[in-house]
Amino acid sequence: MIALGDWMPTEPMQGVTLARLHGDLYHIQAVGIMSGLQPDAIPAPGVMRYQSNSVVYNAIAEITERQIKGFAMYYNGVAIKTQSGWIIKAIAPKMRMEK
Repeated sequence: MIALGDWMPTEPMQGVTLARLHGDLYHIQAVGIMSGLQPDAIPAPGVMRYQSNSVVYNAIAEITERQIKGFAMYYNGVAIKTQSGWIIKAIAPKMRMEK
């Protein structure tokens, strides 16, 4: 996996939110893919319920706009600029293939 500024994802991500703190300094909040999917219970006859876990990652990193757009483009995702920073979506499929 490639880095996003000074931060390196440790697993494929469902999405990344970047809140600008000052200049090119961002608070990153990223949600890992749902992993550990396993049968949990049978709530009704013929229905299986599954349990999964997602990890939420938080980091502070220095990232340029070019790096944000490049990260999203590399993973075939979308970088959406907001008033408070950026949102990067649709990156999990390619990140899963890379892992």
